[in-house]
Amino acid sequence: MKKKLLVVSLALALTVVFAHAAAATGAGGGCECPNRVSGPDLNQTPIAGKLNLSDNQVQQLKEINLNTYQAAKPIKIKLLDTRFELRQLQIDGKDRAAIEAKSKEIKDLKDQLHKLREQKKQKVQSILTPEQLAKLKMIKGSGHHSGWDKQGSQNPQ
Repeated sequence: MKKKLLVVSLALALTVVFAHAAAATGAGGGCECPNRVSGPDLNQTPIAGKLNLSDNQVQQLKEINLNTYQAAKPIKIKLLDTRFELRQLQIDGKDRAAIEAKSKEIKDLKDQLHKLREQKKQKVQSILTPEQLAKLKMIKGSGHHSGWDKQGSQNPQ
């Protein structure tokens, strides 16, 4: 009985400690990164205002975003599933051919997503004026988490 009480007390104490630590870091996990999305920033100027976009440009950007999202969503879901399947195969590591095939499939899916990002980038660039592109480059270049993609391309030329 004493052992059971000790285990329950310890579990409760650890829960309180970890809950307090999680609450102290906040929604951003303690990151003060300016481009990290951790909740709505009601004081932030919308990109349309920063770039002085026309109503037509705003509509085109929304359409580009929607089309890219709809194209990327099934690929991202497939990527998530394939990564899980790879982890399952790696548990015992017996089927090296299957592991290599899953790894290649993951690379192909990532390449598809990269291609979509590049297409989106080109479409966005095609609707912006040179002045807007220069302003966007300045906005995207501020901070170490900025850029068009994870490969380090930061210049929307």
